[in-house]
Amino acid sequence: MDITNGSGTDTRYTVKSSGGSGMAPPDHCHPFRQEEIAHWPLIPAGSAVQHTPKSPGPWQVCFYVAGQGIVAEAKSDNDQVKLVPDDGSFKAEVLRVPRSSAKPAKPRQVGQG
Repeated sequence: MDITNGSGTDTRYTVKSSGGSGMAPPDHCHPFRQEEIAHWPLIPAGSAVQHTPKSPGPWQVCFYVAGQGIVAEAKSDNDQVKLVPDDGSFKAEVLRVPRSSAKPAKPRQVGQG
């Protein structure tokens, strides 16, 4: 999954599995604890990271920026999650990216001569 900091402020983030029950997921990010947030990776403003989940989804992507905690839910490891400014605050947007069912073309060598 791609995680992008589209804000003008460096932010910390983490990704937590919210299980796979199909019911409304519990909020694994609240309360936002400073002692935990200090260990979260930093995404500089305008940067992106590629995250490969190690546990089954869906996942909660938790951002902490300028004293504010923001949570978004990614349902696929192919989703793109982006932190963006929102009228003096911040919000997270999730772009659901469907997986292609087409198989990639096999490379082939061009004949010589």
